[in-house]
Amino acid sequence: MVLWFSLCTAAIAETAPGSNASSVSQSDRIAIGPIVLSQDVQGITVNTAVAMNFAVETKSDGLHLSLVLDASLVDLQQKFAQIVGTLPLPRDNCKSYTLVNPVVSLTIRALKGEGDTAVVALSGDVDGWTCVENPVPETYWDSTGCRGDLPFGGHYVFGCPKTRPASPIKNKSFTQPFDATLPVKLQKTGDASLSLVLGEPNVKLGGQFVFITNGLLSIAGININDQAKKALERAIDPNKLTISVPKEYADLNPTIVDASFRSGQGQLAIRLDMTALLPPARINEILGGLVKSLKKP
Repeated sequence: MVLWFSLCTAAIAETAPGSNASSVSQSDRIAIGPIVLSQDVQGITVNTAVAMNFAVETKSDGLHLSLVLDASLVDLQQKFAQIVGTLPLPRDNCKSYTLVNPVVSLTIRALKGEGDTAVVALSGDVDGWTCVENPVPETYWDSTGCRGDLPFGGHYVFGCPKTRPASPIKNKSFTQPFDATLPVKLQKTGDASLSLVLGEPNVKLGGQFVFITNGLLSIAGININDQAKKALERAIDPNKLTISVPKEYADLNPTIVDASFRSGQGQLAIRLDMTALLPPARINEILGGLVKSLKKP
């Protein structure tokens, strides 16, 4: 009800004599927030601070209510390296007896902003390890491993040497350095829905072995495109940002006008522009409710 009172007051001021109805200044907007939304991403809590401001414009068909929503992704950026660290990248240099056991290490795991684009930046190495079974068994002393029989029945235990498979033979065959960036944009998919769209990865290889390819950013058989998208969708699901919108406004079924990433001074954010129409009949209903509430003792 406070929101409606503020908006109706703004509408009256806009239509007052001498007002300029053709534009809305920043001082005419009604600010709300910030409101903090929390998401669990790979067991890591990521907080998104959402600030909103409203503006009202009077037209012949009613009040047009515009909303600008700014969601800060700074906390996600700070925790992005930790989130990427939970991805199931191969780390066992002897997973199987084979000529190539890939082991991936990431030295740079960052989420950056470039204009209206979020960019996943990864740098590291893919090491190839050869692992073969050791043909020479290992001999060890088992202090209770052998048993002898006593002359009149029973048995006794004594130590003796035994053998077991020795540790496998491992050798690092090569190292493939790489630098990769994966652009991500916001795309409007309907009047009230958004989605994340992955662009073409840009991969620079520093070695002679090609284990990473453009088009599909795949590291040692792990689809980084898919893994990065899933992690980002859990962290910044753009459709969940509207949870922070006041119920009175959400009930008007607002339409998304534009949505994009924003960046400045290294900080990434989402800006969401929405609009909704409050028809004359609904205005009268709201004003009637306001009058009744003011009359109550």
